[in-house]
Amino acid sequence: MQRARAIAPYAIAVALIAILVGIRACATPAQRTSGFIDLPRGGPYILGFETRGTAKLEVAGHVITGPSQEPDPVKHDAGVTYQRIVLPAGPAPFTLTGDARLIWHPPGRRGSPEYVPSSSLSPDQRFGGGSGAARTDGMIVVAIVLVIAALAIYLCRARIVALDKRDIVAFGACFVLALAARGCGLGDAGQTWDEDEYWSSGRNDVQNVLALDFAPDAWVWNYEHPPVTKYLAGAGALWSDGFGPARALSALVMALGCALLVPIGTRLFSRRAGIFAAVFAALSPHLIAHGQIIGHEAPTVFLWALAIWLSLRAHDEPKRLAWRLVGIGVVVGLALMTRFVNALVAIPIAAALVAYAPRADRARVIKLGAILIPIAALVTCFLIWPRLWSHPIAHLQEALAKTGKLHDPEPFFGVLTAEPPRWCFAVYVFACTPILLFVAALAFAPRARTWRPTAVALAWLLGPLVVAFSPVRQDGVRYVLPSLTAIALLAGAAIDQIAKKWIAEAIAAALALYLAITCVRVAPYYLDYYSEAFGGPSGVAADQRFVISWWGEGVDDAVAYVNAHAAPGARVHRDCAVPSHVTWFRGDLWDAMVRDPAQADWIVWTQPSWRRCGIPPNARLTHTTSVLGAPLAYVYEVDHTRR
Repeated sequence: MQRARAIAPYAIAVALIAILVGIRACATPAQRTSGFIDLPRGGPYILGFETRGTAKLEVAGHVITGPSQEPDPVKHDAGVTYQRIVLPAGPAPFTLTGDARLIWHPPGRRGSPEYVPSSSLSPDQRFGGGSGAARTDGMIVVAIVLVIAALAIYLCRARIVALDKRDIVAFGACFVLALAARGCGLGDAGQTWDEDEYWSSGRNDVQNVLALDFAPDAWVWNYEHPPVTKYLAGAGALWSDGFGPARALSALVMALGCALLVPIGTRLFSRRAGIFAAVFAALSPHLIAHGQIIGHEAPTVFLWALAIWLSLRAHDEPKRLAWRLVGIGVVVGLALMTRFVNALVAIPIAAALVAYAPRADRARVIKLGAILIPIAALVTCFLIWPRLWSHPIAHLQEALAKTGKLHDPEPFFGVLTAEPPRWCFAVYVFACTPILLFVAALAFAPRARTWRPTAVALAWLLGPLVVAFSPVRQDGVRYVLPSLTAIALLAGAAIDQIAKKWIAEAIAAALALYLAITCVRVAPYYLDYYSEAFGGPSGVAADQRFVISWWGEGVDDAVAYVNAHAAPGARVHRDCAVPSHVTWFRGDLWDAMVRDPAQADWIVWTQPSWRRCGIPPNARLTHTTSVLGAPLAYVYEVDHTRR
């Protein structure tokens, strides 16, 4: 009877999830094979189908057949055939014959082709307000998350009741602050590098899970990256054709990561130190930046903080140590399935477990941790990534081989290089931290009685920097973002060390105000913030010290200017706009794209501080996008009457 009672909550949750998946199967209509497809924007479309046999697709007079010897099809090795076709926005007639599934990419997205949602298909030219979305699937996902959350709350009800109300209020307030900082101006910086990749492949993956489709061919999308970020992005992608809901989920996750500094700081130092740290993290420019875009960084920051918090609590109930280590292992598995280099979270986990273990029990803790955490992590990795179910070793090797490739050269202290020195990440952490926050962290003074919290905080700060020994050392601060939360923690602890309460709180308030002003000045281009110690964004751009506009900042604003001012059918040169796939020009401008800037009417040039572009002498600079004096994008209008 006692065992049945223990199993009952899990059984009820599983049954409810099964019912929800069944409802989804009944509510999902069969794919339409003829009628009209709603094209949301004008421009170049990727249109085609996925099939294990042969099929034929006709769209607005264009015919795609496959697998066959079409003049210029792009074939995917998983049975996907598609072509690039420039089409105007609006309904277009289509017919699909054969056992196939429609795939597409509307203009502005690239990477993994997306399953065409049923909301974009109609027997006539009438579409509802949810065209481009899969809101039924979105509601099913929300319901499943609520079931899992209810189960977690039920299992942890005794611990929740025992929490200090002051800790709950502090956590909630810091979470709201962090979420507001990220939600304000969400999307104002425009689309960035791989957002569309994770959005598209993530929506495919989430729909495959809901459909219980675990066939190997269904899990080839963006196979080089593990699935956690894609699940998060895909859950948001179900609600809209745009990136807004998925970005909002990133903001939510990053805000939780910042708010977790409250209980962590309380454990390590004091409640006041935890609150200070959470506020500083909430207002840190790069932590805001990566909480506003779809990427691996937001879940990484959250999972590092969660793993460290769980590690600090592991010894609260010695009889349940083994199960707590298993829980930590599950979080490590989720971190690995976000980004492979998150294996480095083992460094602060080990520091916390060993530092806070009773001296007589440390050997046992080390032995249990070394066994249970890796096993739980590997089992978690295997269970949540169906791509590993068929050929785990081979597919891991494929993923690592692709992620291990170097990107294009980028500036580092005046030199364009694909392989900056190993100390580059440490410099980036310094450069991306507001100077007064960095000074406050340096003011932290370890004391004999605080060696344990000091060890954990330093392991959290230095652990991510070990990535410098990997083959890939690029992309600025993104790979070491957890170090920024550790800096916020050290700064909070340093200010908390001041004896007089009102002095500490006054200093913390002044520092928070400084951070808020910094964020207002740099908004919405938080990704391009650099410390005053390096001359700010303008100094960095002038001396080509670090990447500026690397993620595509400024492209959206520059393209919007061209869309607003270019004559119908104007010739546009976009080869100087990087990344070019985020250039969402008007539909009528795509047919007249030119490769030679001298033949263009308009030229968009991004990353001008470190990338070259052949601007003709008769071009006139008409628009500049910048942040604190650092140019992100230029727009030129070419006067063909003047040579």
